[in-house]
Amino acid sequence: MNFLFGTVMTDGVVQENGKKILTKPIAIVNVLWDNMGLDIPLLKGHDFTKILGWTYNFGVYSEPGLTRLLMKSNLAENESEFEEVKQKILQSFHIRYKKNIDDFEYLENLIKSKLKEEYIYNYINCISIISKNILFKILPEIENSLDKDGLYNIENLTALGEGVYKYHEYAIYGHIFFRRSFHRYNSMNIPFFRRLDKINDKSSLKIRLDPNMIGLASTFKHSSEWEFWWGPKFNEDLSKIKNGEAVHGTYYNGELLKTFFRWGNVNGDKVFEVEELPEKGINLRNVDSMGLYGCRYAHSVYNPESKKFHFDGAIRGYNIDDYSHRLSLKLTETPKSQVYTKLWRYDGELSIIQWKELLTHYFRDNMLIGEYLSGKDNYLEERLLKDESNNVKDKIEEILIEDELSLKVMISFKEKQVNSELISSKICKFEDLPYVVLKQFQNFLELEKFDYTYLDDLKIQESLQKWCYIPPIFVSAQNLKLNLVKLNKIVKKWIKYLENKEICEYICLNFIFPIEKNLLNFSIIGKKMYIMQFFDQFKLINFEKYSIFEKWIENIIHFIYEIPKPSRRDIQSQWFSKNGFFKIGI
Repeated sequence: MNFLFGTVMTDGVVQENGKKILTKPIAIVNVLWDNMGLDIPLLKGHDFTKILGWTYNFGVYSEPGLTRLLMKSNLAENESEFEEVKQKILQSFHIRYKKNIDDFEYLENLIKSKLKEEYIYNYINCISIISKNILFKILPEIENSLDKDGLYNIENLTALGEGVYKYHEYAIYGHIFFRRSFHRYNSMNIPFFRRLDKINDKSSLKIRLDPNMIGLASTFKHSSEWEFWWGPKFNEDLSKIKNGEAVHGTYYNGELLKTFFRWGNVNGDKVFEVEELPEKGINLRNVDSMGLYGCRYAHSVYNPESKKFHFDGAIRGYNIDDYSHRLSLKLTETPKSQVYTKLWRYDGELSIIQWKELLTHYFRDNMLIGEYLSGKDNYLEERLLKDESNNVKDKIEEILIEDELSLKVMISFKEKQVNSELISSKICKFEDLPYVVLKQFQNFLELEKFDYTYLDDLKIQESLQKWCYIPPIFVSAQNLKLNLVKLNKIVKKWIKYLENKEICEYICLNFIFPIEKNLLNFSIIGKKMYIMQFFDQFKLINFEKYSIFEKWIENIIHFIYEIPKPSRRDIQSQWFSKNGFFKIGI
């Protein structure tokens, strides 16, 4: 296995579709708690058909002005490792099911009279059940309202999120072909549906629904994919585009991608077609047992006088022989597709920029659309200029944790059985690292009769005299109230003892607390003056409920944010032990 370390999310300002989004620090801590013990699939391009390995949330790291959710990832390199990854993914689905079993059972009971065939559970946006034609069995009025192309007018639906709609108590979904690689575990085409939602006249906007999945609306949760695809600024004059056909190609995700564009005139209207062909087509075998190769296709008719569009998107499905032949043909020579599935249609007014946005986002992940429409990527150019101006010395300069250290905390959660080896020790040494423990701290422990395991190989490293590192102290749930009283007293006495000493410019303290039925690893590191301020303001308390901890850590992060920010934001995996505590001596 190869291993990666990085940041999943932060509370810094990010931009999505031109909007600034700010996540609260405590929301990041809640993500860590909610996903404790859960292995998360590591995917290429958010695509469940392209599994790379698995990842897990390592901990929350907070410094002045910035809080990050950190992750560690494992990348599979051979068949046996990929098999291990598949098993972990199945386990993650099972854990998610168990956590939401009440909602799954509620939905199951709600529709059980119609569940005559085999069905499976799914949780993408909502608790849902997948079964053949389940949507139309439960809501026959939806099927009766479809047009001749099988599309439904979404004016009659209440949007819960991108491609997910509320109908009475149920959640109904856009068709599976709106998802990446036509796979139900993948997200909807989020940016495309956001553009659809901006169309004012919904009376002529129709989409194809997924007949094989129905969900519970009350369980809806938004999903986001934090990625950046170069955003070109388009030429808005369609009349300047000459009639004829063009083909653009590129390598994307290791596969050759061709996109065919064709313009023409019919009775004064401007007609446009576009079709996308990966060299390895997306096999539709898992979609209603079609066994075909699917290609995204769009068609548009524009009337220059009325300024109105007919605009629709579809999936063309080819058998393997026709698909192989299709790669070498022009769009006008294309053999008739075995299956033509229309996904959406709009007839009405659109600005040219709206038309181009819908086109671009319908073909999500395909940058050839913007390239063909003469798009200019200002963002990429700015990044390249910035990179050229960077000083090479800045790139290779070694970063030392001491340079800008003010005050930082690191927290992680573990299930108790995971940390069972800690229960027998009150002070635990995880790795052979250089560290300093002052004899005085041990004296205070003994004076307060705080039970701990003495490590006889503790040494003071001459080179680290400015550091004082206390290995993790386990606070047992047994006699917890008394233990906390003692520990708070010990820490305050010890810090007071150090106040006027010239040693220990930097201090690192580590604790393991029970929290509900789990364990909290809490690590704090910083300059002596900030550590003293911290323990003047905060006590180590009983986290009988997560809500108590939530308020405690929220106040701590607020306190840390009052400290001057560092000028650099670098972070390295070597700063942390495998259990999520700060390490000293890097």
